[in-house]
Amino acid sequence: MGHTGDHTPHFKWHSKHHALPADLVEVFDRLDTGVVRIDADRRVRYANPAALAILGRPDENVEGSRLEELLPLSVSSQLSGATARAEKENAVQRLETRLQDRGHPWISVRIVPAGGCFTLFFEDVTAVREGEEALRKANEELGQQFAEHMKSLRQTGRRLEEQKELLLTIIDNIPVMLTFYDSSGSIRLVNKAFEELAGWSLQEARSMNLIAACFPDAAYRKEVWEFMMKARPGWKDLELTTRSGMILPSSWAYVRLSDGSLIGIGIDISERRKEERFREHLLQTQKMEALGNLAGGIAQNLKNAFTPILIDTEVLMADLGRTNPHYPMLEEMMHAISYGIELVKHLLTFSRRTPQLKRPLNIVATAEEAMNFLRASLPSTIEIRYTRSLEEARVLADSTQIKQVLVNLGSTAGHSMRRKGGTLEVDLSGVFLDEESAVLISPDLAVGDYARIRVSDTGPGMTEETIEHIFEPFYTPEGEGEGAGLSLSVVHGIVKNHGGAVTAASAVGRGTVITVYLPLETAHQQSG
Repeated sequence: MGHTGDHTPHFKWHSKHHALPADLVEVFDRLDTGVVRIDADRRVRYANPAALAILGRPDENVEGSRLEELLPLSVSSQLSGATARAEKENAVQRLETRLQDRGHPWISVRIVPAGGCFTLFFEDVTAVREGEEALRKANEELGQQFAEHMKSLRQTGRRLEEQKELLLTIIDNIPVMLTFYDSSGSIRLVNKAFEELAGWSLQEARSMNLIAACFPDAAYRKEVWEFMMKARPGWKDLELTTRSGMILPSSWAYVRLSDGSLIGIGIDISERRKEERFREHLLQTQKMEALGNLAGGIAQNLKNAFTPILIDTEVLMADLGRTNPHYPMLEEMMHAISYGIELVKHLLTFSRRTPQLKRPLNIVATAEEAMNFLRASLPSTIEIRYTRSLEEARVLADSTQIKQVLVNLGSTAGHSMRRKGGTLEVDLSGVFLDEESAVLISPDLAVGDYARIRVSDTGPGMTEETIEHIFEPFYTPEGEGEGAGLSLSVVHGIVKNHGGAVTAASAVGRGTVITVYLPLETAHQQSG
């Protein structure tokens, strides 16, 4: 066998014991590569710390030991054979073997003969071998047919059409959306995942303006297009409109190729959004529960404080009579006390500490009564539109409180439109909530049939921060002189006490929509 072509330098060793020069010892001791010097009798004359670690003898003095004694029998026999070849051919030999009883199972050894002695360079190649093994197993899991294609591709190369077939198979079977645009910006490819999620096939995508269809809003489309054209590293969450008109929450990254073409990679993040909304609802529920407990405690203390004042004032008014000059002052005190007591009632309603008599209630009739009240009380500058898809539906509820919910919602919407006028829309419908839908609305909402009351207005709308606090008592948005008082917090308390839920959605300049869900009375409850 000829020389391998390795140009590892031959060192000139000193002394009859083949000792290494001090400067080389210092260098070798600092190397991560293991270095072992053995003499013609195969006895160790030097081993650096890295070699001792690889051989599993970090704290031993191995000088004078035969190298075969330090290794398993299978490895030592291989090493002896390679050393003999190195001596015979006076050429560097390489060996890769496995130390099954060591902490580093795979090592690579280079044996360099020089002056009757041998220098062995050990390297731990465990990570490389384990990586190769992991890759091999991964390829096996892809299936025999795919493995055969890849093997053929690596060994002989495949023709262009075979490469295209293989690439399309991969693209259509990965669980992410892929789009491919040529250098002119025309769509050339969408994969099966995109077709299933967005709704357009490859043939349809090629014959249409796909970007305009996915992002119909011109301003938003411009923002998306700028993000695509920059093709910078990183992901961006986008709201993609599907063929059916649904909004698909997705996260996208774009990669620009050298020829100017563009690859888009999209991930469906609907489940992630659902989890985020669930956590937000849960936090909001916990916060409102805490506020309810606090409000209930305050209300109870106020009630205890107002009661003796009310009784004493009534007695004093009766004793003094209306002709007494102090009687008007006492009347003013009574009005203030009555207002305070009414406030206590609202706080107790919000905290759900007020007992109610719940009876089967026709929600349709109650809604009609509330609409009549709102038409009489709201100014003519506000147009009221009432629609319903239910002829009759019953909920187990307190009639007065349900009417208060509708009136409070209508009055709050009317108040937001008091300056410029607008439209108040109230829609009553029935809806069935499965487990997934119920959890998205409120974590504690049960599965079942519900009466859904949607109250929307064309007022100025609210910021996200205001929406987060809208059901808290006396919350006043920063920069505004007045808040919502207790009207919406009372709505929240009443609805929750009836086993329902209330949600709010708004945007500045686009009005507000508040939706109430009340559980419909079941046949079992009616018969009971």
